[in-house]
Amino acid sequence: MIKALVFDVDGVLVDSEDISISVGIKFFRKLGHSLSRKDFEPHLGTGERTFLSGPADDNGIVFDYDEASRFFKEEYLDEINGRDLALPGAKRLIALAKECGLMVAIASSAPSWKVEANVMAIGFAPSDFDAFITGADIKRNKPEPDIYQMALIKLGCSPEEAIVFEDSAGGITSSSKAGIRTVALETTIDRSAGLAAGAILTLPDLSAVPSFSSGGELESALFTREEVVASSRERLFQAARKAISNSYSPYSSFPTSAAILSFHSLRVYTGVNVENASYPVTICAERNALFSAVASEGSAFSLGAILLMTKTSDVGVPCGMCLQALSEFATPDSPVYLATFDGKIEEVPFSSLFPNPFRLDK
Repeated sequence: MIKALVFDVDGVLVDSEDISISVGIKFFRKLGHSLSRKDFEPHLGTGERTFLSGPADDNGIVFDYDEASRFFKEEYLDEINGRDLALPGAKRLIALAKECGLMVAIASSAPSWKVEANVMAIGFAPSDFDAFITGADIKRNKPEPDIYQMALIKLGCSPEEAIVFEDSAGGITSSSKAGIRTVALETTIDRSAGLAAGAILTLPDLSAVPSFSSGGELESALFTREEVVASSRERLFQAARKAISNSYSPYSSFPTSAAILSFHSLRVYTGVNVENASYPVTICAERNALFSAVASEGSAFSLGAILLMTKTSDVGVPCGMCLQALSEFATPDSPVYLATFDGKIEEVPFSSLFPNPFRLDK
């Protein structure tokens, strides 16, 4: 059951990303350098220092950070003065959450002065939130999970009891590492990039969040089986692609990886093939991922989808032992994605690979 909504601020609640980029461009222009929006976009959502130093490092620019920080604060506050910066649905969603007793929190990587100014620019105060965390409160900023882990501690929630709304790859990675289901908003990032970073689903903006009267109702409305499974392919592909380098396959020279979506928690579990000089001891990537999921979630686990990856020119299929193991937790229509490292993906229902699994009478 959902108990808390956790919000990033820039690009989620507040229409401020363009202002930040404009001020950044203005500062570097003052130093004689012509930067563009594309120079700043990869560094959105990771805190002021990275937002300014990232484009500078990418372009070989040396600058004084303290000078830049002072310039940014003065110009930014001047730009937002007297403006209503609320993005569509922001005020409504916070109000709905409060009406039905959900906690609301801010977890922004920006400096505290900026977060407070932004929140006030949409008609709220820091005291309106059950937790208010900024870049000043943590040592490791996004994409590390620290800020969202701190939010959970302050709210007294488990990861399963919260939802994060984010708009940048760094922020999505941060909340996903903290184990919190994350909704990516396409105010800054596109759908495929949001899912690749670890979002469960994407929405145009907060106005697309359906009305609700309880945390359970919101959870059911957002995370329907069809929506989650339909959006899982990119998440699974990126997870498997990252994991395959850990394959231990010195005997076959045939590395494989697998990524499994848990429909219970919406988490993704990965596994690789681990071979052994005694061949029967070898374990396939699919069972490796499956056993990790069950070890974490127990009998509550059910398989939403699975992706198997090879480094060959054509896709592979799970072996009979893996299919039998997976059948214990899959449904006949569970999607199975057969993929290559280079991006070829075929989708088949589980039943087409294993129509008649062995079952004990119960």
